[in-house]
Amino acid sequence: MSHVLEHCIDPHTALRNVCSILKPGGCVVIEVPNNAAKGFARFGANWPWSDIPRHFNFFTERSLTALLRNYGLEISSVRYVGYFRQFAPDWIKTQNEIWAAIGTGSRPKFGFIAWLLLAQTAFTRSSRKYDSVRIHASKQSAI
Repeated sequence: MSHVLEHCIDPHTALRNVCSILKPGGCVVIEVPNNAAKGFARFGANWPWSDIPRHFNFFTERSLTALLRNYGLEISSVRYVGYFRQFAPDWIKTQNEIWAAIGTGSRPKFGFIAWLLLAQTAFTRSSRKYDSVRIHASKQSAI
């Protein structure tokens, strides 16, 4: 489920459905935007992974892990992905497009701000650095 759960009106129903077809020992991989990332904190609605209004749910490693455990899924690994794309020209272009659609006031200098974000996050922990969190989990028993 790569960038799916954040679009679900009811993520609980989605996870119940996943668990209903997953055999004991079966694995699921779920990746969502990492809303604990400094990029999200810095840019808010202008951050491309905010994707307002198409994202109904916003997750961090902690909230997604808790949700998966609620459904009897055992976490086998947590990985963070998507660091450098936050500084890519296409990402910055998208931020400008978002701002043009919803922004007010003077346009932020997203290219310059991206360089600042790079400097601020170069040595920070993964949970605040990467734009996405990917969790591998397995079903241990029937729910």
